[in-house]
Amino acid sequence: MTVAAPPDIERLTREAHGLKRAGRHEEAIALYARVPALAPGAGAAEHNLAGAFCLAERFDEAEAAARRAFTKRLDAPETWLVLGRALQGQTRLDEAATAYGEALRRRPAYGDAVADLAELIWMRTGDAAAACAPIDQAIRTAPLDTGLRINKAKLLEHAGDEVGALQALAEPLASARPDPHVDIVAAQLLIRRDPVRALAHARRAAAAAGGERLAREQRRRQQRRRHCERTRAQNHHNTCAVGKPKRRVRPPSRQSY
Repeated sequence: MTVAAPPDIERLTREAHGLKRAGRHEEAIALYARVPALAPGAGAAEHNLAGAFCLAERFDEAEAAARRAFTKRLDAPETWLVLGRALQGQTRLDEAATAYGEALRRRPAYGDAVADLAELIWMRTGDAAAACAPIDQAIRTAPLDTGLRINKAKLLEHAGDEVGALQALAEPLASARPDPHVDIVAAQLLIRRDPVRALAHARRAAAAAGGERLAREQRRRQQRRRHCERTRAQNHHNTCAVGKPKRRVRPPSRQSY
């Protein structure tokens, strides 16, 4: 039987997440730092604190919190990512690369870790092929993940290879179900050299995004309808007041910074 976390922990964590999203990192740290005392064995609490320290560029403290999370049996790829960023922030680049590699060993197509490792390799070597190698490996693991291909395109663009960047997007652009994010990147790549094609991609992205909004609205309506039907069944009423479905709060262990 799962025991619910004490309300104080849930409240502190929820408020800290909100402060972090608002960019109020020091205030978030003050709340995150109170949670380990309430849940001494919770690695997720240390992970959240490590992420907030990283965002505040307090990298040595971020490293310490991430390592405490490991001692509390949290071995999540998100925590290895935070550790990698903390080490990179201290210019301990070999150790940072190792930490990113550990994140990818646990989740081979982890987009954030792939992007950070590729950027680190590019920064250290100036070798676009070497920097793309971890992205290519992740793409082989998850060939339908368009985010990985966007990462590759952006890296190649940064390296001055706009043709290669467009080639990285060729497969998802040819898909029967276009991803608006891919079209947006393609439009940005083409805006100077081929404005007509750039505009076509921008229009396709707008059309696809509109379709996504309609699909989300349909899902929300279905959720409301199901909620109404459950309420009728439970209360034996013929009508019910339908409100917005409650959003599930993600558990701290799934939060990534």
